[in-house]
Amino acid sequence: MTAFAGIPVQVHLVAPPLVCWGLQRLVQTAGSQFILVGCSATLAEALPMLGRLPPDGIVLDIDDGYSANDVADLYDRSRLKVVAITCSSNPAYLQQLQDAGARCVLQKRDGPSALLKAIEAVGNGETYPATGDRSRVPVLQPVAAPQAAEAAAVDGDPRAIDS
Repeated sequence: MTAFAGIPVQVHLVAPPLVCWGLQRLVQTAGSQFILVGCSATLAEALPMLGRLPPDGIVLDIDDGYSANDVADLYDRSRLKVVAITCSSNPAYLQQLQDAGARCVLQKRDGPSALLKAIEAVGNGETYPATGDRSRVPVLQPVAAPQAAEAAAVDGDPRAIDS
């Protein structure tokens, strides 16, 4: 169920109360392409809801005591698509979050429009930024294998990664 098919992206927020309040307002005022299905102060509080009604994407404030292991656990347990938000600018840590299964890793300084684009992309089964968009987050490595990208480029696939 995606915004591409005219169906709004269902999103669940996991963040401390004040941050969650702001994220909730952002998602609710962004338009009809999103449906807020839950807002939880902790991951432990969110897990029962996520099990009953898995959203298209989950926004997780990593800075509230979570790690790449938590992202990996969410992915391993129920294949939840995570948008991880953090204040960290450590390239190795950002890469670790992506390697753990986060479909998007945003720094909080990126701003509201980046978060909304990320939620929509991740909710639609994509990564954000798009794998070929290296200008957006230069510290992260592409998810696709180089051989697959080269093969796609040979086949004329416009989504191929520029090497």
